[in-house]
Amino acid sequence: MGEDRSEELATIRGKIISDALVVESGLDDIISLIFMGKNLESAYLFKEMLLDKEFFTFMNKWKLFREFTKRGMISFESDLVRKEVLTLIKRVIDVRDHFAHGSIDVENNFARLTFIEGGEKKTVILSDEYFSVLKETFDNAVRILNSINEVLKNKV
Repeated sequence: MGEDRSEELATIRGKIISDALVVESGLDDIISLIFMGKNLESAYLFKEMLLDKEFFTFMNKWKLFREFTKRGMISFESDLVRKEVLTLIKRVIDVRDHFAHGSIDVENNFARLTFIEGGEKKTVILSDEYFSVLKETFDNAVRILNSINEVLKNKV
């Protein structure tokens, strides 16, 4: 594989992980708002001392978010919509993990991502279509989390 292609794939990996951090930050904002309200100083300390620590993973934040939705602290039009939102955010986490822990290689001008999921080795072709769907997934997650955040701000 050429050096230019290696750099391109490293850039792609970095972009996916960076985009996932934007989604994770949206969860941080919602969790902070629920626990700390609009007190910015308390919210900042809460994030710094708890949410930003390595033991409080993206998956843990998703589980807490899921619990908020189950308890009605975050409401949706229907349970189906709630489950769709949870699935969307879980997809972002899974993709982030695939890129963070998987391997990318190129063979015959096709880039592939290989990762372990559910104990099985899986491979995905990194096509323009694949990245288009990912962009839509990440953008929808950010849009929904921003919307939830605005609704919560009006409640607290």
